[in-house]
Amino acid sequence: FDLDASDFAVVRMSTDMTNWTTYQLFPCLVTGAAAPPCSRWSANPENVIVDISATAAGQSTVYLQFQWEGLWEYFWAIDDIVLSQLPDYERRIANLYVAHVDGGYEFARIPRNQLGTSLNLGGDVINQGANDQTNVTLTATVTGPGGVNFSASQNFAVIAPGETVNMVQVATLPVGMQEGTYTVDYAVTSDQDASEYNPLNDVFTRKFQLNDLTYSMDGVGIHPAAIENLTSMGSNSFTGAADGLEIMTYYEFRNTATVYGIYVEITSTTVPGSAILASVYDTLSVLGTPADFTSPLAQSDIITVTA
Repeated sequence: FDLDASDFAVVRMSTDMTNWTTYQLFPCLVTGAAAPPCSRWSANPENVIVDISATAAGQSTVYLQFQWEGLWEYFWAIDDIVLSQLPDYERRIANLYVAHVDGGYEFARIPRNQLGTSLNLGGDVINQGANDQTNVTLTATVTGPGGVNFSASQNFAVIAPGETVNMVQVATLPVGMQEGTYTVDYAVTSDQDASEYNPLNDVFTRKFQLNDLTYSMDGVGIHPAAIENLTSMGSNSFTGAADGLEIMTYYEFRNTATVYGIYVEITSTTVPGSAILASVYDTLSVLGTPADFTSPLAQSDIITVTA
């Protein structure tokens, strides 16, 4: 919740147990409202390849040290550690995003009257092989109800070993998009397709839904099962937050809208007898200096959670 994995979940290498070289495992995994191409949540599992040749090549003894520092973070699970030569050709895509507003904010359910005229599509291509990847193209293809089919792509002439490049593209939305679930398929190709070590990480699927009744950041029931994250956040997520914890989610409105209700999902750890108070605030007040939480646009009665 507070410390970026990019800097606080690392592996260190040494040949003498005195001098250590730090290697980042998650260079773009950060806390808060992560701006593309970075993200807040990792996949589960997250497969990471690190080139340690600069420290380990030709050495008779090499020490590995996994170093993790957390503040409110729970744990870091490490499994299936393999030491091997770099494959000749290995690339993968990561940190893929689909956003209908600027600033990197992603929403899983979007009312159609809050759509603009474009969709931001992008992500990273990482060369984790020993040789250059040439003529690399990352493509995002969107398909959906009513025969919707459009795409965006970006080409990179050369990606050197260990290099990461980022696709940032804006795709124009078709007129009259219907309600329903839309699939975004990402795929990377290059001149080295026939020699690719692991083609499974060259493709990835994201989904979002146009739903005129609901505006939601999470996509429970929408995301592909392999990447759906069902963790929760509540008063048990923070020390000393048993009472009075305020959790907020940001929604960007392009057009005037009427809010009829707020939908909150509970978990098996929710405690009966807990009290919930739902409010709607203007960002001008809560993001102001100083922040003002005393003037909600609307507020519910106190709701008691029952068994």
